[in-house]
Amino acid sequence: RGRREVAPPDRGSPCTGPERRRDAGAPASLRRSTTRSADGVDILSVSLGAPSSLMLPDFKDDTISIGAFHAVESGITVVCSAGNDGPDSSTVVNAAPWILTVAATTIDRDFQSDVVLGGGNVVKGEAINFSKLRKSHVYSLTYGKTIMRFDTSELYIRNCVPGSIDKAKVNGTIVLCENKDPDYPGFGKVLEIQYNGGVGVIFIDDLKRRVASTLKDFPAVVISSKDAAEILSYNSTKNPVATILATVATPKYKPAPEIAYFSARGPSQNSENLIKTLQPDIAAPGVNILAAWMGNDSDIAPQSKDPSMFNVISGTSMSCPNVSGVAAVVKSHNPSFGPSEIKSAIMTTASQLNNDKSPITTHFGATATPSTMVPQR
Repeated sequence: RGRREVAPPDRGSPCTGPERRRDAGAPASLRRSTTRSADGVDILSVSLGAPSSLMLPDFKDDTISIGAFHAVESGITVVCSAGNDGPDSSTVVNAAPWILTVAATTIDRDFQSDVVLGGGNVVKGEAINFSKLRKSHVYSLTYGKTIMRFDTSELYIRNCVPGSIDKAKVNGTIVLCENKDPDYPGFGKVLEIQYNGGVGVIFIDDLKRRVASTLKDFPAVVISSKDAAEILSYNSTKNPVATILATVATPKYKPAPEIAYFSARGPSQNSENLIKTLQPDIAAPGVNILAAWMGNDSDIAPQSKDPSMFNVISGTSMSCPNVSGVAAVVKSHNPSFGPSEIKSAIMTTASQLNNDKSPITTHFGATATPSTMVPQR
């Protein structure tokens, strides 16, 4: 029916999990709201936000809230990321009532990388890797706490913390690691194992089981604690072996969608604890999303391959533009609708069921209702 202008912010800090930076670009991004209205812009898609760990300012002092208010005054619908500091309560950002605040869900496509144990048992894992290991299970399997240096704590080695590994015990093996130490991201542990001669790593992490990590050529995979019990039991046998297979995309995964573990939760809370709103407003696909990427980023490219113009990434920065597109469609079919009507139309027609025809759940299995604050663990 007619084209609708959707304007991204100029520049700023995207709401991605690893970055955790306070937004520095919001004033430049939103202060031109009046100009954009004159230019015919109908929708602002704002994948920006401060981490909730900071003392969030009141709406009257928050640059995104102020800019969004002026945009809405001019008839522009403002769609913002909810943030990636979930699953704890009151972690949502960009929660002003005039903003359409977007949480992130999983999708029905799983990036599966299987672990094959000696004897042929298969444990399903999650990752994006281009494993070149042999498909037959010929690599020694070892558990983190059995490869510790004499001067290292067991907690560190179970989590494969850099500096805790005995190189002689790791060389040529696939290492099973826990991933419960937030101070050391998984990528650093992968580099540590690779540096010490390991040929692969299996992470135990219930939270990240449904979020594919991009790990290039090195065979690394995330499994659930339930599946880890099977591997640990097998690992106690004599001469355990395993292999990690390259990633295969699995469509029609169930149940989907689920609220992503990292997606920020409500209620909103300003610095004076005076105003709380039931946010986020809506959830959309934000896990394992194929997105445009810097064309010169060699960190994501397999060896001997040119960097891609695309990457698979997760965050509410991915779910936000999905809803911005829906808002543009609603505006296109209903040119007289203002921001409140567009927000209402989206929220009141959204599905509350997953592809099993059951209520959408959180990553932990609890029903994802607006009043769900902290899911059961």
